[in-house]
Amino acid sequence: MKQLFTTNSGKQIAYRTYGHADCFPVILHHGLVGSCDLLPYWDIKAKEAGINLIAIERPGYGDSDPDENMHQVIDWSERISPLLDSLNIKTFGSIGISAGTPYAYSLAAGFPDKVERVWILSGVPFLMDKEVFACYPKVEQQEYTYYKTAPLEAIANKFKDYLDKLYNTYDETSIMRKGVEATMKHNRLGIAREAKLQITDWGFKLEQIVQPTTLWHSVTDDIIPFTAVQKTLPHLPNATLNIQKENSHFPSEATVLAMFREIKEFLR
Repeated sequence: MKQLFTTNSGKQIAYRTYGHADCFPVILHHGLVGSCDLLPYWDIKAKEAGINLIAIERPGYGDSDPDENMHQVIDWSERISPLLDSLNIKTFGSIGISAGTPYAYSLAAGFPDKVERVWILSGVPFLMDKEVFACYPKVEQQEYTYYKTAPLEAIANKFKDYLDKLYNTYDETSIMRKGVEATMKHNRLGIAREAKLQITDWGFKLEQIVQPTTLWHSVTDDIIPFTAVQKTLPHLPNATLNIQKENSHFPSEATVLAMFREIKEFLR
């Protein structure tokens, strides 16, 4: 069941829990299009791994309120802190999927004594690095440059046709459609903010992420260039990159299961 938390500023944050509530907590950050709804096997594997998996809808997604005062990715650690306190979370792990990656890193940077491990699936690279940014095709570089300066409302409008088409791709019972629905809420201000903050100074350096970090990425990822991930890796002091065999940007079931195996091994 989806749960709602209201911060001191009156902003609502929505989340769902999977696995065991009394076990080691791991915060999960969905992708650019997504929600806190996960496929059933995530719950099964979270239970097998012995964790309390907490999937959160970021500001402007689903039932989480937009946050007009969130200007850098690092602000996420401050926004989420009251929720962590309310759940009595002292130490935890952090997962980032695709565009959720900067937010997974932000918790590791913002809570260096609390975040013990980081896991990244098909993650957005460190776009502030010129060599990393240069790995993207010219048309995508132009898009990112536009996002950096454009008003949120204009970016939100730019995503409308894309989300409408994506919505009609999936049937009404699909988890993916739920993710699209969550992304379309609040006039698409969530995805607009995500696009802007990806290319804006994150407010921390990746070199601050000293926790053990494991990444999985497909060499043939058609959304995030593998070379950009390779050039991001040297910025992470304690990171390991694994190759996803399946030719897809989306984390494969095999990759997700590998991540859960590593989490289980970590907790031994």
